[in-house]
Amino acid sequence: MFSTKSRDNDIDSNNCAAYFDACWWFHKCYTSLLTGTYGQKLSFARGITWNSDWGYYKFAKFATMMIRPN
Repeated sequence: MFSTKSRDNDIDSNNCAAYFDACWWFHKCYTSLLTGTYGQKLSFARGITWNSDWGYYKFAKFATMMIRPN
């Protein structure tokens, strides 16, 4: 489910949306974050990031999210 600062829907014991200052479909915090901002205090979670299979965080300048209707 989608988590926001006021609606903690992830299974982590912390509020991931408040921790990362971003709304997202968090599970146990995140493996990707397309709504991250560059002003975040957490250096590994600044901007658009994701966790690869090797555990590294990648950064992107933009992302496009496309939703396909059922």
